[in-house]
Amino acid sequence: NAMFPYLSVRELLNDFHKKEFSPDRPRKVPKIPEVVDINLHIDIDSLLYGSRMFNDIHTGVKISKDEIDIEDFSIDLNEGLGHIDLQVVDYLLHEPRIAGNIDLIIDSANVQTFYETIGGFSSNEKHKEEHIAHTIPNNIDIDLNLNARYLQYQNLVVENLNLSSSMTDGILSIRDINFNTSGGYVEFSGLWLQNEDKTMSGHFYSTGTKMSINPLINSFSNTEISDGSHGKIEGLLSYEAEGLFQMDSLLNLVNDQNLFYADIVIEEGKIINNPELDNTLSFIGHKAKDSILINNSEFQMFINGTDMILQDILVNNSISDMNIFGKYYLYDSAVNLNFRVSLMDLFFRTKKKRYVDTEQGKIRLFKDLSLFIELDNSSPKHKIKIHPKRKHRLRRKDLAKEIAEIDAKYRTRLNILYRQAEPKLQDSKVPLEALNK
Repeated sequence: NAMFPYLSVRELLNDFHKKEFSPDRPRKVPKIPEVVDINLHIDIDSLLYGSRMFNDIHTGVKISKDEIDIEDFSIDLNEGLGHIDLQVVDYLLHEPRIAGNIDLIIDSANVQTFYETIGGFSSNEKHKEEHIAHTIPNNIDIDLNLNARYLQYQNLVVENLNLSSSMTDGILSIRDINFNTSGGYVEFSGLWLQNEDKTMSGHFYSTGTKMSINPLINSFSNTEISDGSHGKIEGLLSYEAEGLFQMDSLLNLVNDQNLFYADIVIEEGKIINNPELDNTLSFIGHKAKDSILINNSEFQMFINGTDMILQDILVNNSISDMNIFGKYYLYDSAVNLNFRVSLMDLFFRTKKKRYVDTEQGKIRLFKDLSLFIELDNSSPKHKIKIHPKRKHRLRRKDLAKEIAEIDAKYRTRLNILYRQAEPKLQDSKVPLEALNK
């Protein structure tokens, strides 16, 4: 039995500092007795790690010749409670086998502050310059479950979070994450696979329901639109998305390896003070408004490397019914968009009754006419121009062909990823049928 009123982890580690062992100087395994049977019970009132104080730590430890079992480890995290059961096999080797369960229950926490106080990097520029390689260990088989009432990271607030995940033989599997944010609800599942060249490949699937758009945008402080210079977007956002990605060892996305797809629905939308849209409307002779109501909008989005493709943005708004498709170049902040605008909507105040005066009297118009517009700022000379229907159709046909090629590439890469992951997952706790779904 060991009881500590106070314990400093770093001071303890400094007392037992170990040398780094290179492949040329392999670590020597110490000799231990043939029979080892040690039972410990440890109680720590206060434990200091970094600048973070933890309280009420209790655990049982059983040690044999080949393994260490940590049983019923419990800790007060200040923000919540943690419970851990771990088994360490061949613990004298350089990479022992670690298996077990980690369960965390959090009431309220600021993720960035917590990470910094236990010795992680802060968000200032000095620490941003640090380059730390990340890997998914091959000697771990652990389940992690997390429940949190309230989490905050910078401007992003997440409530009622439930996480079920596992790490097995170089594979991180997110079986399910669900939470509330920006007034809506999000579900997410995914898979990260450690490659031999230390990069990571992954796949995810996610849905989101009725999230308020402007609070969601402002949750990400680095997003340009959050400063209001590109106007304000209001409304409710729902989506279904999935994607394939690749990261380097520093967890940076490898840009030309990303393939994402999303089906997006916007309800009760409103665009307020958007300069680009105001300029387009002025070009076609329509007086811009401070705000544009969008009753509903539904469209598909594809990301292929550094290009975002927008298909069939159907907008029913206070000015005109529109169909939009084209590209947004992510790292150049440039667009090439094609609009089909209802000409009748531009000329008449109401969509219900449309008449023109002729020598024969008033005639009601039933057939709509369309205006085809191209908006292109991908070159130094920004262009807004009207083009014929034939050219509009050709552009749409070319875009459909490109999307079909992306879809074929996506399916090929997805099959390769799961063929690589399946042998390791068959012997793990991860249900393959859930991943296939």
